[in-house]
Amino acid sequence: MFEGMTTPGVYALSASSPSESSWGTYCGSDAKVNGKSIGSCLGDLFSVNWMQDSDAKDITSESLDDQAGVVKTTTDKSKVMQWGDVTFLTDKVSEFQGDKASLGNSSPSKNAGSVSAREVDLKRVYEKYAQATSSKERLAAGEELQQVLTEQLEVEGAFHRFLEELYPGDSEKHHAMRHGTSPADHRDCELATRDAFVQHGKFDAYTGFALQFQRIIVEACADQAANGSNRDLVAAAKKACISAVIV
Repeated sequence: MFEGMTTPGVYALSASSPSESSWGTYCGSDAKVNGKSIGSCLGDLFSVNWMQDSDAKDITSESLDDQAGVVKTTTDKSKVMQWGDVTFLTDKVSEFQGDKASLGNSSPSKNAGSVSAREVDLKRVYEKYAQATSSKERLAAGEELQQVLTEQLEVEGAFHRFLEELYPGDSEKHHAMRHGTSPADHRDCELATRDAFVQHGKFDAYTGFALQFQRIIVEACADQAANGSNRDLVAAAKKACISAVIV
């Protein structure tokens, strides 16, 4: 969402580049509070690294650029990026997070159990199933695991059918739509097409897994604009959602 941002006085860091996922951390067996597993991830790798640096350093002497460099290095699963107005990177972190120096009694720890945001839901329910200690717990966790798998397959199927509707049998075009780098410049097309998936899809379009397929919508809208096509992407999305699953 920061691509092309030129607002004066606004500086941002993102956990990853526009073409990749961010990562959760302290997941699975590391996701415990007072010895009890919470069945989720305790933090985001990027955010945890930022907070740990702020705890460990004297932020009255650390600049925004210095902190960004540390977080880029420690966030080793994705590419941390700087955006917007970078004219004040020599400003101290304390000017934005408070004017008190850290007590200096905290040091960054190595983050274990990091999981891609695209895989968090599946990883969470699998760990729940694997760690079940009774038949009742295992049956309940197994049912939840099946539900997550079913929903993710619905997402895969819907977007596969969407591409087939737009580019029948063209595997090269399908690959280009999944892995392109076009900017999200066609707001009305992108929102309308996404809304069709939200309304008609048999899945939650806002999960970490489902959101990765927004790339296909962005590329399809960019392709339509570049080629002057009059394809109805909304109708194609609706049809893709209500059609039978391809096995």
